[in-house]
Amino acid sequence: MGTGAVMIYIIEGADGTGKSTLARQIAKATNGNVLHQTWDKDWNMEEYHTDTFVAAIELSQYKPIVLDRWALSEEIYGNVFRNGPSYNVKGIILEAVGAAKITWIYCRNDNVVKNHNENRKKRDELFETMEGVQEAYDAYVKATPSLGWKIFDYSLVNTDNFIKEIL
Repeated sequence: MGTGAVMIYIIEGADGTGKSTLARQIAKATNGNVLHQTWDKDWNMEEYHTDTFVAAIELSQYKPIVLDRWALSEEIYGNVFRNGPSYNVKGIILEAVGAAKITWIYCRNDNVVKNHNENRKKRDELFETMEGVQEAYDAYVKATPSLGWKIFDYSLVNTDNFIKEIL
């Protein structure tokens, strides 16, 4: 890129929906970089998400940046597993929309609970189950069509075709 154009891809969705795999494939197709986000109960998540987005804007001046989950995860997981998010997620998302050209991607599939359970056998997962998580994402995506969500379901959509369509 190098033209000063800001391009950020934000991939959201429940654990076990193929976000990280898709993130790596988008980065490869665009010669971009992936910033993988996580969660920790001891972190200031608002500061973490703000700093990550500022870094993404800076870095995207040179290469496309793929955020493998971001602030929306705090909203969804906070509502499903805790007593709500730790900060005003809607506010940070509105700020981001005004600051950069973002392609919002929602990864989902009907096997999310099963996939998560299989993943737990192979690796550490932060949560015991994904019950209710995808439903919460579905509701949010439906309620925010202005973000122009691109929906990716790796069991239904050809990944290469999907990437060509979003580029």
